[in-house]
Amino acid sequence: MFNSAIIKGVIDNGWYLRNPMLGAPLGADLYGYPMSDLLNFLIIKVIGTLTRSWAATLNLFFLATFPLVSISAMFIFLKCRIRTPVALVCALIYTFIPYHLLRGEAHLFLSAYYMVPVICWMALNMFEEGGYLFNPGRISFKSIPGRKIIAILLFSFLAASTGAYYAFFGMLFILFAGAVASLNRKSYANLVSALIIICLMAGMVIVNILPNLVDKLLHSQSPHILRSAIESEIYGLKISQLLLPRTGHNLPFFASLRDAYNRAAPLVTENDMSALGMVSAIGLVLSLCTVFLFRRDMKSNYGRIGVLNLFAVLLATIGGGAVFIAYLITKQIRAYNRISIFIAFFSLLFVAHLLSALYEKYAVTPKRRLISAAALSIFLLFAICDQVPIRWGSYSRYQEKVASDKKFFSAVESALGKDSSVFQLPYFPFPETPPLNKITDYEHFRGYLNTREVKWSYGAFKGSYADAIIKSIGYKTGQDLLDTLVVMGYDGLFIDRFGYEDSGAGVEEQIRPLIASRPLESDDGRFAVYNLKAYRDEFIRKNGDIQAKRNALLRDRALGLYVPGEWITNTDDRYLTSGWSVDEGTHRWSQGRAVKIEFKLGPVRPSPVMKLVIVPKMVVGVQQLQVFVNNKKAGYMFLDAPKEYFMDIDTGLLIPDAVNSISLKLPNAKHIGGDPRLLALALGKAGLFYPEDARRRLRLLEPVLHVYSPGKWIGHNDGRFLISGWSKNEDTHRWSEGHSAKIGFILKELPSSPSMNLVVVPSMVMGWQYAEIFINGRKAGIALFHGPKEYRIKFRTALLKENAPNEIRLNFPRAKAVKSDPRLLAVALGKIGLFH
Repeated sequence: MFNSAIIKGVIDNGWYLRNPMLGAPLGADLYGYPMSDLLNFLIIKVIGTLTRSWAATLNLFFLATFPLVSISAMFIFLKCRIRTPVALVCALIYTFIPYHLLRGEAHLFLSAYYMVPVICWMALNMFEEGGYLFNPGRISFKSIPGRKIIAILLFSFLAASTGAYYAFFGMLFILFAGAVASLNRKSYANLVSALIIICLMAGMVIVNILPNLVDKLLHSQSPHILRSAIESEIYGLKISQLLLPRTGHNLPFFASLRDAYNRAAPLVTENDMSALGMVSAIGLVLSLCTVFLFRRDMKSNYGRIGVLNLFAVLLATIGGGAVFIAYLITKQIRAYNRISIFIAFFSLLFVAHLLSALYEKYAVTPKRRLISAAALSIFLLFAICDQVPIRWGSYSRYQEKVASDKKFFSAVESALGKDSSVFQLPYFPFPETPPLNKITDYEHFRGYLNTREVKWSYGAFKGSYADAIIKSIGYKTGQDLLDTLVVMGYDGLFIDRFGYEDSGAGVEEQIRPLIASRPLESDDGRFAVYNLKAYRDEFIRKNGDIQAKRNALLRDRALGLYVPGEWITNTDDRYLTSGWSVDEGTHRWSQGRAVKIEFKLGPVRPSPVMKLVIVPKMVVGVQQLQVFVNNKKAGYMFLDAPKEYFMDIDTGLLIPDAVNSISLKLPNAKHIGGDPRLLALALGKAGLFYPEDARRRLRLLEPVLHVYSPGKWIGHNDGRFLISGWSKNEDTHRWSEGHSAKIGFILKELPSSPSMNLVVVPSMVMGWQYAEIFINGRKAGIALFHGPKEYRIKFRTALLKENAPNEIRLNFPRAKAVKSDPRLLAVALGKIGLFH
């Protein structure tokens, strides 16, 4: 449905980047989703102009990919001096490769791989003396013919405008071929030729995504799709999947073989679509064998094809070169299994050379040519039967669904009228979101696809300004929801009951008594649309002009009003606005190295500080959080277990009667298991509390702090100051327990000297221990403990507070357990103190 919505946007709005009919009330855009598919969009634009139907355009474009691929492959096979009958057969086999049919209309632009044969041909040309551009013997730019310059510019544009993946893989193949040829020929000409072509292709990719880059430059906070380097493993290539029969093979034995593999093997993702088919699989195996036979002879087509196939497999296979590219260069290219369509072409070209040689040898008389044609026809039939499913699914169920949608949404459009706006529940982020109960990704587009003049709330890019408004409205309930909807200009409320465990009963019970009319319902009872026009008229009659209220909501990003003392839980999307995962039942994971909580704050009580309380359900290792309030640094928090953590925040950093933000920087976020996300903490709940409320409601039993005078030792037996993270007194010492320990005290007055020393004398140290020292939440220094002696850490006196509580925290990231003791131990403290 994503492709359908894009195509409808091109037809209705002229191009795909902006769509005022989605993301209502502000509209939607795709600037955060760069697509290097200018040529494909131009073809869609032409077809759409002629048909004025998104469905017809989608189907015609997909059908057009078959002749386009056939013509392209046939042309390149002939350029490679393959005999015409063999070229025709192999071009058709390549056209109906399993990749093409399995990708289908769901991966529409991947199905449009008609430039792949041309890119492969260019890579093969890099092996020729001088590469494609230069004459043999020397590098001379003046000697490049004008027709070659025009040809290479045209090639670069076309190759870069049919998908970023195909352009990226093409550049790698061309670079590799140029490098190998230069080494083989002991000449730089091939490599220089390859680099010139790569630079031109890269430039054309930039031209394709220039609007996205400009938007990112002008709006640095614009949302965009984030990828993770580990996804190169998850969506990597598997040699077994290349060679095994395709999923759903026509022969039951082959089908069950593939199914058994898919059920048992790890990391079966979209790489399941990379099956080559039997003919191409044979070509791949033979081509890899020839690498050893022709390893020094790059003049042989067999050797060239073999080395390019070997490069592709070593690059894209799980654990291969793609991992280094993902971690060192770019992680935006993640699905390296898609290189299989290049492997398929090279493998078929290898087979084509073999068949062409046989054809030339034996088809020397008219009778033999006729027999050869018959044999090639049988060969083609065998390949098609191997690659193309004979049994297709029944389309009657889909036809019924389409007819039902047209009927229902036509009724909605008639009831609400021209230029109406509809808010869609439940809130569903766009794009690339896991299913919500029984709603799958992009299903909220069904209303847009079946109406002409109705605006829909779905489609605002997640993380955008428009999405923040829609998301916050989506979590309102009852009268508050309806009042906000009419203020924001919505004429209808759409409910997809599949998105709720109770089929929407709870939501509808709250709003049904408030709306006079019954909802429009789809034939299957899944969809309901409530007309809000009468409710809006009554609201205006009671409240007057709503424009001022609407402006206020837009200004405040429609965030919910937050009252200190309340919890913000994992279910509360109104406040968890950036960097968080979807609700995972009991928690929400931080994703990446920064997350944000935003809220509209009312008046605040007089209080010098508030307590920020964070309660994670899980923590990945030891996490040092840098806390920013309204983009001003507020301090640090250290998390290492699922419990309550709190820190003091200067109330002056908060802005009453305005939108506020709390940002958490997570530099230690990491990948765990097979999860591609960078994870740090799984949030259960968080909140701001006045100190008195925190002590009463959270039982944060803060220790009674005692007055301390610098220049005196705090011994291991002085529990008045060793307030947290220390063991009981063990005669000569106290062990630090866990990853952090605290010392607390009150200073009556600050020393006059600009700096002081924190002096630590341990009795024992667990190996080498690295410690980070924080004073009142601000980093003061580091220490490296490696034995029982005196350690001095110099810090600025200004970090201390006069006539107020002070806290010194020692963070031990390398604390460890020993066999006889289950505790995490780092330092056995003998004494500690502050000295001039």
